[in-house]
Amino acid sequence: MREFYFWLGWNCEKFEQHLEEMAQNGWRLKSASFGITILEYERREPSKVSYCLDYNPKYTEDSLSIIRDDQWYAVSKSVGWWLWEKEYETEKPKLFTDKSSLIERDKRLLFILLLLFCTQLPLLITTLSNNYKYNFHRFDFSMISLSIIYSIFILFYIYALTKLYLRIRKYNR
Repeated sequence: MREFYFWLGWNCEKFEQHLEEMAQNGWRLKSASFGITILEYERREPSKVSYCLDYNPKYTEDSLSIIRDDQWYAVSKSVGWWLWEKEYETEKPKLFTDKSSLIERDKRLLFILLLLFCTQLPLLITTLSNNYKYNFHRFDFSMISLSIIYSIFILFYIYALTKLYLRIRKYNR
């Protein structure tokens, strides 16, 4: 069975919970592609599986071997995101065992989003200024559409950055 599941980096728990419920219903994740949004499942016996998403584009071999030694299996890896799984019987295991490792993960994601935001902002400013400078007296649908699209991207980045910042502050308490 294949499924498209859109998830957001600052809300990994919801996606992880979805995968765990699928495994409990007998649908075990076989593979994930296209930024871990297209999921392929295979029918198996219902089981308890813990999933964990981690954004870490620079895992060292030592870090990977520690995770693998703890019986975590990498189901998928895409643009810095790793999707880990581990079967269990009684107590649900967690890849991140303390708040500091969750904060580190979210800071890595915050940095990349901030970098992307900073690259988009000049494009928005240039688009808006050209739109008003050259097309102030006439209606230009393409420039207005482009300005609206860029504005939506900027609002999305601001929302994502705010959510991650608030999440990091929550962990620090």
